[in-house]
Amino acid sequence: MSNRTLLLISGLPLDRDTSFRRQLVLLGRFLGRLGSEPVLVGPSPDIGRIVKEKKPAAAILLGYHDQFSFLRDDIDIPVLLWAQLSRPEDPRNFGNATVVPLTPVTGRFLKSSGVERVGPVIPHGVDTDIYRPFDAEEKKSLRKRYGIGGGFVIGAVAANTKRKKLDRIIEAFGLFEAHGGDGTLLIKTDRAKGLDGTDLYDLSHRYEVQKKVLFMEETFNEQRMAVVYNLMDLYISLSEWEGFCIPVIEAMACGVPVVTHRVQGPGEIVPYNDLMVSGSDEVFDGKTRLLLADPFNASKVLLYAYNNSGRLSDLGALGRQVVERLYDIRVVAETWEKLIRNG
Repeated sequence: MSNRTLLLISGLPLDRDTSFRRQLVLLGRFLGRLGSEPVLVGPSPDIGRIVKEKKPAAAILLGYHDQFSFLRDDIDIPVLLWAQLSRPEDPRNFGNATVVPLTPVTGRFLKSSGVERVGPVIPHGVDTDIYRPFDAEEKKSLRKRYGIGGGFVIGAVAANTKRKKLDRIIEAFGLFEAHGGDGTLLIKTDRAKGLDGTDLYDLSHRYEVQKKVLFMEETFNEQRMAVVYNLMDLYISLSEWEGFCIPVIEAMACGVPVVTHRVQGPGEIVPYNDLMVSGSDEVFDGKTRLLLADPFNASKVLLYAYNNSGRLSDLGALGRQVVERLYDIRVVAETWEKLIRNG
């Protein structure tokens, strides 16, 4: 069905550089290649007027139910909420939408909530033509450009917020160094001094690794982010909760093995057990289950990775294969196309 209009609605304002905006722009680009005309809009209480003007075939909403005030309105098109949940919800919160879970855990929350209209799991996507493993010479040249030697590079990409637990990553890296590891910790973040008071510079001094940590705080496009991942030998995510975690699939697409723990999001995505951190503490924030990774156990996994380069190479290749099969944006766009076409 050519020239069909699709509304792509972000739960966050479009004037901010958010993962919601970037993902919808990427999805829209590839839905356009399949014959649709995507229209990207921000959260708006006037969705009825937009629907009348654009006459879309369907609307894909990315965000949380409380970001869309119109969900209970009688809108004469299919409304598909691309959702991430941290706990069961009142099914009335989703109104007339079909809820499409980002991961199996969100899907289970929806079903246990008694939500009637639940779509298939559709994950976030990544452009594997941009996010790809660079060859050895290219990586060597890039490290020289960024002042990184030939040593072991551990990386993380995350906003500096409490949920991302960058403090535990720095502590784990300090323990890694103290127990015989030797490397660089590269942290790509929005700000080293977080709005919640977390100061990554102070933490790197506290754990005596200030000379071994490199912070990148600029805003990068996709091409520059692919460069950042290709500077790494290993990626680490120790978030206490994630609805998905796009950087994990970006790292895997670049052939970078991922250390994480059994948390929602990354723990569902990573396709191997070798680099799973054990012993995380389970705590609850209301009904939301959080996992707090043990920095000492994380440091042991970092040391294992440091001492097993051959296995890391295998895991990097496996991660790339899984991304091509499940998370490539072409696969994601085709799944959306099929869902919309079949109603």
